[in-house]
Amino acid sequence: MIALTTHQEIHLMTWRHHQTKTLKVQLRRVTITVLMKMSTMKALTHHLIMKHRMTRHLIMQHQMTRHLMMQHQMTRHLMMQHQMTRHLMMQHQMTRHLMMQHQMTRHLMMQHQMTRHLMMLIQTTVPNFRMTMRTLRYSTRIMRITGT
Repeated sequence: MIALTTHQEIHLMTWRHHQTKTLKVQLRRVTITVLMKMSTMKALTHHLIMKHRMTRHLIMQHQMTRHLMMQHQMTRHLMMQHQMTRHLMMQHQMTRHLMMQHQMTRHLMMQHQMTRHLMMLIQTTVPNFRMTMRTLRYSTRIMRITGT
């Protein structure tokens, strides 16, 4: 070992002390940086977890919205079917009504033909039927006017 002078020893001690202080400062800085990074990572992790939860929540809401839209469309479809059913019921009733009218018309046509047939029969069988009818109408008019 080389013998050092007192001055050299003091210088060496000072240098070592300075180096130690510098290392301590550097170590403190690194520790602070690491801690900051760790807290930043922790905060970022928390932020990402929250974001993930919110994303899941929004996806659920989106699915619910789609489900409700489907229900809304189905409701509109059923309303349309309901209206169509009512419309067809009305048409059905109208058809029945018209069928009844048609049958009534046929019935009245038959009565009309029967009446014409009977009138023809009476005119050919009863002598002076036209004169009798004219006289009857005339006397009915006179009775109405005179009130007898």
